[in-house]
Amino acid sequence: FVVLFLPWTQNIRARGSVTTLLQEQRPQELNSIIAGRIVNWYYKEGDFVKKGDTILQLGEVKVDYFDPRLLERTKQQIDAKKIAIEGYRSKAQTAAIQVQALQEQRDAKLKELAIKLQQ
Repeated sequence: FVVLFLPWTQNIRARGSVTTLLQEQRPQELNSIIAGRIVNWYYKEGDFVKKGDTILQLGEVKVDYFDPRLLERTKQQIDAKKIAIEGYRSKAQTAAIQVQALQEQRDAKLKELAIKLQQ
């Protein structure tokens, strides 16, 4: 029995894809209503983000997507919300008055029943 130590090469063929460890170097698919190219990522995979954080910066955003009346529309929405708040406050005050009236009716009825029991 003879053992030879010779260099040995093995080749294989396979299909697949190669990715990198850095997210910026990987192809990213992101569905968006606004067309554009991602210019800068501010976070990497696994980072924690909070509400309102800017995650990425888009480049080549078309001017067609900007609403020239955005400020006016936002102000109208804020005004509508303020009116709704006042409406809810009014409903809450009305409900409080109704509760007070019902409590007074209950107290009067209890006094009436107590008088009937004493007779």
